[in-house]
Amino acid sequence: MDWAFAFAIVFLGGGFMWGFRGDISGALDRVQKAKVPGFEVQMASAQELGQPAGMVPVMPPAEHLPVPTGPAGPPPNVLYDPMEQEYVATLEAQLPGDFAMQRRFLTRALAITTGERNHEANYRIMFGSQLAALKGLNERGGSAPLRDGTELYDAAFVGDVRDRVPFDRWWGWLQDIKYIVVGAPASPESVVTLTPLGRDFLMWMVGRGVAENRPY
Repeated sequence: MDWAFAFAIVFLGGGFMWGFRGDISGALDRVQKAKVPGFEVQMASAQELGQPAGMVPVMPPAEHLPVPTGPAGPPPNVLYDPMEQEYVATLEAQLPGDFAMQRRFLTRALAITTGERNHEANYRIMFGSQLAALKGLNERGGSAPLRDGTELYDAAFVGDVRDRVPFDRWWGWLQDIKYIVVGAPASPESVVTLTPLGRDFLMWMVGRGVAENRPY
């Protein structure tokens, strides 16, 4: 298949999947709370299963479970249904009958869209000194000792703000969102490494043209 077209498919899917993401979450939540048409699943109690009271009940044997009936999938939606049909038709035209490959492209589209959404959310709450630290790591080949980050931190955080955001939380958040990895156990000489996800964040910033001047 033409990879230029495949790339277009991914980004077409990215836009679709982001719009549909909330609908999927809501649908899943409703499914968890709803009865499936045609039957109602009832969990057996611990006593019915011959277990002592207080133990966690287990599912009954699979052969005793009723078979779900009725339609499956997300509920109809006048906005997204036409988009879904167009996207499915495009995939089927280029990859006829190859449902495994179609699923791979859909999954990639979802991954790209989710990654970009996470970058945007992280950027909105990132301190300017943390952004400077990521850029500094990139400019230095992707790694540096943790003690080098103290200069950026000390210049940005003074007074009461310093008490609310201690140094370990400052760099710890960047590690929590997987933009950096700090060698354990953490010490001033620990090596901090910029991850591929962290580099992708910096590329996202350039691509979006967002401002680099952030508070603190």
